[in-house]
Amino acid sequence: MKISVQLYTLRDVMNADPAGTLQALGKMGYKYVELAGTAGKSPKEFASMLKDAGLKASGMHVGLEACEKNLDAVLAEAEAVGSKYIIVPWIPESAYKDGWDKAGVRLQAIGEKVSKVKRVFGYHNHTFEFQDAGGRTGYDALFEAMCPDHVKNEIDIWWAHCGSQDPAKLVAKYGERVDLVHLKDGKDCEDSTQTEAGNGVIKWDEVLKACDKAKVEYGVVELDNCPRPPLESVKICLDYFRSKGYKD
Repeated sequence: MKISVQLYTLRDVMNADPAGTLQALGKMGYKYVELAGTAGKSPKEFASMLKDAGLKASGMHVGLEACEKNLDAVLAEAEAVGSKYIIVPWIPESAYKDGWDKAGVRLQAIGEKVSKVKRVFGYHNHTFEFQDAGGRTGYDALFEAMCPDHVKNEIDIWWAHCGSQDPAKLVAKYGERVDLVHLKDGKDCEDSTQTEAGNGVIKWDEVLKACDKAKVEYGVVELDNCPRPPLESVKICLDYFRSKGYKD
């Protein structure tokens, strides 16, 4: 598993100084980043900054509406920044209130188009997906409605935990359909600030064993809100996963 970092974690410093922030990530040892926009730069400009920092795009988060209404532009951006993965990070309640299968149909349609251009489409969870949906979770209902060839899982470890799931078992359940995970830790699901990996309640040895067995390609460090300055927090996370043997 290769270790990346979701740039949403660093959104404030990215907006203030995107080139400098990317340089700092490269110097601390990151090789990959997951995009959440391009910090006001064109995709071409952002790609140049990535290259200058010695970084590559492990993936990019793109909203459902953009994927449905302007997929050609999304694919062009993915091409420009060199992103294999295009991931929808969240869907509104209106997309699933009448049935998770209907949300699955919408995501499946995007995934089929993305597959045709040799890129990979995925979906990233929060906690609402794990509410009951007639004897199974909404998450299971959603993925049962989609073909594994066209929509992959990006399992957010912390939000799965906060959704009353065992993250390691969830990764194991979906196995090689799980191409990516968000490596997020915390202490209290009611607290909007998470912790660096290893400082919270996630049982990382179990999670990482499941990720290895599932052949997860990218483990993406993310904190929605950091307990320390963001660059310091993501460095602590990187060091933690390096200590667990993940060197890429």
